[in-house]
Amino acid sequence: MRSLILATMFTVCAASASAQDDGEACHPISPSEQVVVTTTEGHGIRGLLLCLDERGIVVAEEGRVRRRPIGTIRRIDRPADPVWDGAAKGAAVPLIIWAVLCRQCQAEPMLRATLAYSLVGLTFDALHRGPRTIYTGGGPSASLVWRVRF
Repeated sequence: MRSLILATMFTVCAASASAQDDGEACHPISPSEQVVVTTTEGHGIRGLLLCLDERGIVVAEEGRVRRRPIGTIRRIDRPADPVWDGAAKGAAVPLIIWAVLCRQCQAEPMLRATLAYSLVGLTFDALHRGPRTIYTGGGPSASLVWRVRF
């Protein structure tokens, strides 16, 4: 059901972007993650970022799709993901190996490996807890980012 709603909102965004009078298209963004839009007045808007272009953004919030001018946007952030998903991703590695390659292996060593990989995933996820900034308005700004990805 959620996929159907997202596809409908994405289609509405694409249709409204193609119907613009100056011919510039909105750059579609993957509508799968929540974002927090901070306006110049200091309000925080939580929703799905559907489109981003030079004139504005399209955000699906509270059951409706809204377009906001880019001049009213201070920043757009992706909230931090929960720490438990790093542990789940880490635990998935030995469990998949166990299920696919080693069906006759003993359970105790595989469960130890699962626990170890889960703790490694939890540690990496705990080190990267902060939100990621997608857009910063109000002129040029300098930033330094360090990421470790798998």
